[in-house]
Amino acid sequence: MGVKAVSSSLDCVHVKTVFLHLDRPFVGGGEALRLAVTAARPDRTELHGHGPVGEPVYRLPPVRYLVRRHVPVLVGIGDGLPVLEELFRNRPPVLRMGGAVYTVLGADMEESVERFGATVGPVSYRFASPWLALNQENHTRYLGLDPLARRDLLVRILVGNLLSTAKGVGVFVNTRLRAELRLRPVLATLKGMGMLGFLGRAQFNFELPRWWGLGKSVSRGFGIVERLQGPGRP
Repeated sequence: MGVKAVSSSLDCVHVKTVFLHLDRPFVGGGEALRLAVTAARPDRTELHGHGPVGEPVYRLPPVRYLVRRHVPVLVGIGDGLPVLEELFRNRPPVLRMGGAVYTVLGADMEESVERFGATVGPVSYRFASPWLALNQENHTRYLGLDPLARRDLLVRILVGNLLSTAKGVGVFVNTRLRAELRLRPVLATLKGMGMLGFLGRAQFNFELPRWWGLGKSVSRGFGIVERLQGPGRP
């Protein structure tokens, strides 16, 4: 996809979403689902974010893993579109997670063209899963700040996340992004380790597709934002 200038206007992103129907409710979150799917299809590097010899590939994840009401959901963009199409048509017969075995009874796939880009006015969202905003360096800095400075730091990080995700889909943003946050800290678990995450509401002048993720480990279902109806403040 080529680079396109955006000035308070919207671009579009092609998205495919696959819902897997199992013989019983899936127990676990996006990280558990990712492990189960990639174990079933280790040949498709787009599913696990690693190269042919296991090295990590640093790019916007083409496939994201979510669990909604115990139903596995896979969301694909870019290079993830054909692999989700193939997974839908040739789905694995079972998913294994630890000692649990889930029989895959069927699947549904939705295709959509979602609006993406800077907007004239603010759009309200809520984080449906913990936003992992902090890395090791700014985590230490965050803990040493007063509440107002913490909020300002998170605003800057969120704007950076938006710019990074725009760059990842080939969209150049040439308008100033602004954000307001009303968040609370929560404990999140990633790869068996506790991490500081954030839940709550956010408002920024950028439109994101359904089930888009921001921050760290979006492929594992972290940082998923859902748009709220109405213009209200966060």
